[in-house]
Amino acid sequence: MKCEICGEEFEPKNCQQKYCGKPCQQKAANNNRKIRQATVHIVKCQMCGKEFEKLNGNQRYCCAECKAIAKNRCDAARNKTRNRCKEMFQLQQITEADTDPYVKLASAIVFKTAQDYYKALTRKNKDMWTKPRILMIKDDIQTDYFKSLTNLNVELLFEKVEGM
Repeated sequence: MKCEICGEEFEPKNCQQKYCGKPCQQKAANNNRKIRQATVHIVKCQMCGKEFEKLNGNQRYCCAECKAIAKNRCDAARNKTRNRCKEMFQLQQITEADTDPYVKLASAIVFKTAQDYYKALTRKNKDMWTKPRILMIKDDIQTDYFKSLTNLNVELLFEKVEGM
């Protein structure tokens, strides 16, 4: 069989061998890499929508400015989520400060319901059941029964959750 790179005759060690040895195999790999790198990939910038030539496989933005804007937006969203988590944690600390186990249990139920309410409010795929579910959660927890069991100001809690 003839080597595809140098044309020298060789005895293949298996049915898939195309090259006479390592040097020719490496040359073929380099040639293939050069061919792949020579291909021009035109893509749209994920920030501004402008078309640009992609220089590497991970590039998503046309310039440093677009990349910085995207990073700032991502950081702002991450910080907003962190702040929400901190606020929820602070609210949870209030519920755990009680010593009476029944008040603690009722406060934990109210807090968990507030978390479910928040999840329903921020749900990405709002289906036809989400809005009634949101209203039902809020109405159930704001009954006199829960208000009598816990020291939490339920209305204030839900206002905070809605403001997050």
